[in-house]
Amino acid sequence: MEDFGSVAEKARVYRNQVVENMPETFEKFSKKGLEKHGIYKAVEETPKILYSYAEKYFDEQGKDTRSQMVIQFLDISEESKKFLRELLGFRTFLVADYDGINDKEFFENFEENLTKFDKLLEELENFF
Repeated sequence: MEDFGSVAEKARVYRNQVVENMPETFEKFSKKGLEKHGIYKAVEETPKILYSYAEKYFDEQGKDTRSQMVIQFLDISEESKKFLRELLGFRTFLVADYDGINDKEFFENFEENLTKFDKLLEELENFF
């Protein structure tokens, strides 16, 4: 199994792609087209790679890794566990329907969620 450092690096690459492509205003974001799709795709991939790593990690330890049970084994803050659940839920939504996304809500919550993501990634690095 690869070490978490390489997984964290992949997550940071996705994070940085999103940050680099996020415009300063909602008006510009709403007109992004394919670039906006790329932002959502990077957001979709990030929780998948983090969760998949945790699932493999705990599976190797013989723990029950069924459907989001993995999160309970993580020794991270409740706030970060909640945010990881939210990311996984958002990912499921993204996979099912990009057109149903509320772009304005995504844009308005971007900075706050970026801060939460950075904290989550730091806590996961400390845990693994």
